[in-house]
Amino acid sequence: MFFESLGKIVELAAKGAIKPVIGNIQPLHMAPELHQLMEQRKTTGKLILLPWEQ
Repeated sequence: MFFESLGKIVELAAKGAIKPVIGNIQPLHMAPELHQLMEQRKTTGKLILLPWEQ
């Protein structure tokens, strides 16, 4: 069921039917700081952690 639902979500995103809000993109080493901001409810949208520096 999970993979079936995930497939539908990916399909909708590919068609542009859903557009997730990206609130912040940071390198992985910033995870503790971003986690703290989430706990304090100071973020909006999705937070993306990259395994490399931008």
